[in-house]
Amino acid sequence: MKVVIIEEEEKIASRLRMDLLQSTARAESIDHFTDFFEFVQYIKGHGEPDLLLVNILQLNNKAMRYLREGHLNSPLLFTNCYKEAGSSKGYAQDTVPAKFLQVQHAWHALCTPQSGNLLTATASAARTQYQPRFLVKQRDKLASILTSDIAIFYSEGRLSFFKTRQNKKYILQHSIETLSAELLDPEKFFRVNRAIIVSFDAIKEMYAYFGGRIKLVLDTPYEKEIIVSRDKVAAFKRWLGE
Repeated sequence: MKVVIIEEEEKIASRLRMDLLQSTARAESIDHFTDFFEFVQYIKGHGEPDLLLVNILQLNNKAMRYLREGHLNSPLLFTNCYKEAGSSKGYAQDTVPAKFLQVQHAWHALCTPQSGNLLTATASAARTQYQPRFLVKQRDKLASILTSDIAIFYSEGRLSFFKTRQNKKYILQHSIETLSAELLDPEKFFRVNRAIIVSFDAIKEMYAYFGGRIKLVLDTPYEKEIIVSRDKVAAFKRWLGE
């Protein structure tokens, strides 16, 4: 069976590919595109895949309309949770929110007829919770911090940190890549550039910034400017509800 991944982040695409390759039901081919309409041009000459994995936050209005109008027949699995996916937006029945842990379930659903459709096979995995709290250490003291209390995650060199809404700073063992791809709810947190992830609830003000970028001010003090990188602006606006 043929699989296509649509994902801007190369590390996330590589992780998805690895999950599929580790499955007992091997894919015949796994292709990767960073742009939805590049994929559309591809299928005109190569046919549709048996499964499409796509980051919904990368789909602009034109791509959404393309899906709603029924131009694509492939089973579609979103690789990030999005509260409207598979419901009010009118996608096919087999469109469901997903995490990395769900990919193999979905793949087996396609390869095993008796397992039922994709929606059934991933229903239990879709209820998987994101990281609700983080255990941190300061000297000889341990603390468990609720994720909902965190305003910003950021990296400095090889170290990762977060600051709470109460302006307390903690060092963290997880990388920014792992936090963004696996541990944080993408409805509540957004990776604005390579080094920073912000909480929606912590955003106080937003300003247009030169080069088509966006500058953020949080309700928690942060020493450096928080700039949404140019390649993240479109997805960031969709995340905000554009």
